[in-house]
Amino acid sequence: MQLSKLELQNRSDRVYDTLIIGGGAGGLSAGIYLQRFRLSGLIVDKGKARSFWMQELQNYLGLPPGTPGRELLHQGKKHYLSLNGDWLNGFVEEVVDEGETFAIRVKVGRQNSIYPVLRAKYLIAASGIRDIQKINNPNLCLM
Repeated sequence: MQLSKLELQNRSDRVYDTLIIGGGAGGLSAGIYLQRFRLSGLIVDKGKARSFWMQELQNYLGLPPGTPGRELLHQGKKHYLSLNGDWLNGFVEEVVDEGETFAIRVKVGRQNSIYPVLRAKYLIAASGIRDIQKINNPNLCLM
């Protein structure tokens, strides 16, 4: 279910089996598998998946060559939601390990933001990748 600010109030006491940070290809894949095994899941996505901007995918299992990245994300989210997974557009601000669970504080909304704390037994970080800029200085090394 696509969660809204109002629906978050009904979820404040819920402990998810798994919370996934990131709604790109990796987060969607993890979420789909968790739902198939009947584990409750919530994907928190800030909406900046790198694959969204890909003009065409090549060599991606199950998709014809030339499929745009945004189509992969659209179909993946549709599949995940059809399995009764929860989805929240938001930005993870903080994660606290409480022992038995993780407490995840999320910023929801760009204006009049709210900051609910959600809980899950497990956490998957599928928050994407960043390109590393080449440095044209032989005296510097990235580690």
